[in-house]
Amino acid sequence: MRRNFPWVSPYTPLKELILRFRDSGCRALPVVDEDKLLGIVSLKDLYKAFFYTEQAFFAKMMRLYREDIECDIFDTPLTPEMAFLISAEDLMEFNPIRVSPDCEIKEAFRLINVHELSFLPVVEGEKLVGVVTPFDIMLYVLELKGVL
Repeated sequence: MRRNFPWVSPYTPLKELILRFRDSGCRALPVVDEDKLLGIVSLKDLYKAFFYTEQAFFAKMMRLYREDIECDIFDTPLTPEMAFLISAEDLMEFNPIRVSPDCEIKEAFRLINVHELSFLPVVEGEKLVGVVTPFDIMLYVLELKGVL
């Protein structure tokens, strides 16, 4: 389990959220308020926000006809309204799948695989205490088998 993992507040504006994704390299981030896990915001959630803009909609439609046109949300210009009025809370998935610290590693692995998760939040009560990633499980298994 990783105890130090990037997270965002529900009040994190879209502009800062985009920078957080870019800088962290994560595909999803926990949304936390006063140590309480509220939800998860993912790159897919960001895509949804961008595809509601007229320019992104046009680019998406053009991709249906021409494969050489790319639509990259990180290059899409933001309006000031969109950049500061939309927050992580507006985009996040509420009540994500979570486990307690005493969850068996096999169960964590099953949940990550079945639900195609980037990470699995670990909570004590409602407090986020860490996350488990597929890489963490792989390292654990390799250490268990004496490979590492």
